[in-house]
Amino acid sequence: MLTETRTTLEQREAKFALECIDHVKERSFAAEYHRLAKRIPAMILGSGLGPTLAFICATAGKRGQSESAASVIYSHFREWLTELMDVYSTDDDLLKNLMTNDMNSYLVAQDLALRFATWLSRLADAFLPKEGSE
Repeated sequence: MLTETRTTLEQREAKFALECIDHVKERSFAAEYHRLAKRIPAMILGSGLGPTLAFICATAGKRGQSESAASVIYSHFREWLTELMDVYSTDDDLLKNLMTNDMNSYLVAQDLALRFATWLSRLADAFLPKEGSE
C-alpha cells in the first residue's frame, strides 16, 4: 500500500529557500546575496513588502549587470509568491501586481514573503559566504 506524503508549508518554504541558496552558492555575488537576504525580514517588518521589493528593484537596477544578487533574490520572491498565490502571474511584474491587487492579497503575500525571507536568511547564514570572508 502506498502512503501519501504530505508536506507542511514550512517544509515547502525551507525546501525552496535551500534551492535558492544552492542556486547562488557558487556565484560571484553569493556574499552580497547573503547580506541582502539577512536584511529582508527586518525590512518587510519595518516597511512592508511593497517598499522592500521596490528597494530590491532599485538595488538591482543600480548594478548595471544582467544578473546581480538583488535581481536574483527578487526573482526568487516572485517565483515563490507566484507558486503559492493564484493572483500573481510569472509573466507580470510582482511589484506591480502587489500594488494593484486587493489589500487581503497584499497582506497574505506579505506574510508568505516574511516566512520565506526568514528561511532564506537562516539558510544564507548556514551556507553562503559572508562579505569580507572570501
